[in-house]
Amino acid sequence: PLSFRERLTQYFIPPSTSTPPHVNILPNPPRINKALAIGVHGYFPAPLIQKVLGQPTGTSIRFANFAASAVKSWAEAHQPGQECDIEKISLEGEGFIEQRVDMLWKLLLNWIEHLRSAELILVACHSQGVPVAIMLVARLVMMGCVNSGTKIGVCAMAGVNLGPFPEYKSRFFGGSAAELFEFSRPDSTVSKKYESALSVALDYGVRIVYVGSIDDQLVSLESSTFSTISHPYIYRAVFVDGRAHAPDFMAHLVGFALKLRNLAVSDHGLIRELSAPLAGSLYSGAGHSTIYDDAAVYELAVEFALETTSLAPEGGSGGGGRAKVPLLVDAKRYEAQTQ
Repeated sequence: PLSFRERLTQYFIPPSTSTPPHVNILPNPPRINKALAIGVHGYFPAPLIQKVLGQPTGTSIRFANFAASAVKSWAEAHQPGQECDIEKISLEGEGFIEQRVDMLWKLLLNWIEHLRSAELILVACHSQGVPVAIMLVARLVMMGCVNSGTKIGVCAMAGVNLGPFPEYKSRFFGGSAAELFEFSRPDSTVSKKYESALSVALDYGVRIVYVGSIDDQLVSLESSTFSTISHPYIYRAVFVDGRAHAPDFMAHLVGFALKLRNLAVSDHGLIRELSAPLAGSLYSGAGHSTIYDDAAVYELAVEFALETTSLAPEGGSGGGGRAKVPLLVDAKRYEAQTQ
């Protein structure tokens, strides 16, 4: 007889003659001699919001340090006796999305030789910095600033991929922060540019880990885990702060739903339904900022970037991770997210 897990799997996974593409664990991970750890902070200009969510200034350095430590720990565990040279880059600059991309791009050009020689580039980003970082990575790829064999991973924490909670619109946010709500519309300029950058990055083989906090007070789980898109090189995870007192059942339920998505299986809208009930308090919650202080978040991004198989390109095998699987966008989920 089938186990409970097997019966549950059969319920969620409809019979199909073809298996949806997803990556597997790589038997022999590569050896890394040179790596780059890049930090990209978020931006919330209103003083009230900064008191609630934390100061963005200085977090880029923190992200870069955490990312570098994660790479170092991975290298020590997987290639003992072999040193890994790790450079850290802290990218700081505020403004609208496009302004930040242009500003940080100029800073990145100062590290062009390091970018070209790195075997691994790990970008750690948070909140508004997530779409900014993806656009920067896409530009690096399009401008030929990285070698074809370079592994690139993105640790995307509490990203405003579908915007903040809709009910906060116009209550506290103005200026560049108001732009974040444009991500809830697939036809907005920032959404189109973000989707285009994602396609470029994923076609190259960039591995992206979208991590959401279970009690985020600003961004829903549906937004932080970017539920409206699907691609084998995207991995989803949830950060559960032990101090949040989230019920174990709820944490396991969210984890189960994200595991389904990681296997290219629909969660039947479960994350969307749980997003609102799990929202943290805007005044006393801390989920949006505590997520980036857990080393395990960065370590997960390193593992996904280095320990997963690559999808073979059309017409052959190998290809250095150049996938020809298109980025799938569910427009109906965009509509549901804004309701």
